[in-house]
Amino acid sequence: MSIETKSKYRKFQVWIVLFAIINVLWMVSFGIIHTDTLGRYGSDYEWGIPLLNEITGSYSAFILIPVLYLVWKYFPLSKATWLRRLPLYILVTVLIGAMHTVLMLVSRELLYPVFELGEHDPGKLVYRFAMEFQKQVFWIWATIGIMALGRHLKTYHENRIKAVKLQEQLVQSRLDVMRQQINPHFLFNSLNLISSKVYENAEEADLLITELADLLRVSLEMGKQTTVTLRQELCFLDKYVHIMKERFGDRFEFSKEIDPVCLNMEVPSLILQPIIENSFKHRLEADSADLKIDLVARSSGGNLTIRIVDESSSDIVDTHDNNPESKSGLGLSNIRARLDTMYGQEALIDFGSENPKQFKVTLKLPIASKATESNG
Repeated sequence: MSIETKSKYRKFQVWIVLFAIINVLWMVSFGIIHTDTLGRYGSDYEWGIPLLNEITGSYSAFILIPVLYLVWKYFPLSKATWLRRLPLYILVTVLIGAMHTVLMLVSRELLYPVFELGEHDPGKLVYRFAMEFQKQVFWIWATIGIMALGRHLKTYHENRIKAVKLQEQLVQSRLDVMRQQINPHFLFNSLNLISSKVYENAEEADLLITELADLLRVSLEMGKQTTVTLRQELCFLDKYVHIMKERFGDRFEFSKEIDPVCLNMEVPSLILQPIIENSFKHRLEADSADLKIDLVARSSGGNLTIRIVDESSSDIVDTHDNNPESKSGLGLSNIRARLDTMYGQEALIDFGSENPKQFKVTLKLPIASKATESNG
């Protein structure tokens, strides 16, 4: 449904509600008059007269509401304009009041004979107009008040929508910056790998260039999305791991244990590669030790839990991004900021080491909850 269609539908609903209110008002008013007359004179009276009078009075007012709405639409009252436009609304009140009385009198003159209620007697017209005007001031200004309230609520709702959209744009900008911080570091390391192979094995270097181009193409496509399925994220990670295996050879071992039910669950795009890259940076690049990385994904308690454990053959103690304020903390602290921005307290990242040889990163992502920013 388009915005224009929704707007027309809401306006139609408003008029239906107004029509319902008009009907309730004449029913209540007639009920009061009817029961009062029964108490005073018994059932021997022509109850059709007050019934028709209340119906014609209410429906005549309903017919004039669009006129009042047009005045409000083109000359709305506000804090800045109410004093200047008050004389106009006083004049409109008098004119609509007079039109209301005329409509009631004409309709009763026409309908009394149809329902065999005798001759309609409005009394002295000057007093009739004065009496009706006292009631008309009430319903006319009550309607103006309702329109003013509706305008205020509409403005408030529109401002809230604007605020939400601005917040979403801010979140999107923050997440884009975070993703862009990761890509240059990854590209730099990959190019270093290729340069190390060019003179040793040109054919292998050419193959790596092809694989890197494919990897970059996929990373650009995924970088445009806020979330992807775990299946897509692992597919990208496999491409990256393959290139790194070419670089480090037997020094690096990688294994996965994925619950199949998790594969179609959504995760933030490009969130696993920086974690693996962090292990390379602090293990394989830091010394000549071997490295084993295990990735496990499980679903439980409404959360998708991803655990990545790296184990080095070295006893060298490394801060391994434990200090988010340090330069080396960009990768994992960046991920933490992304999760906070997208999910708030519904997601977490926990990382640390129990011994110098091992480092563990645990991601917990909500399955049912939707991220703050939209895909695409």
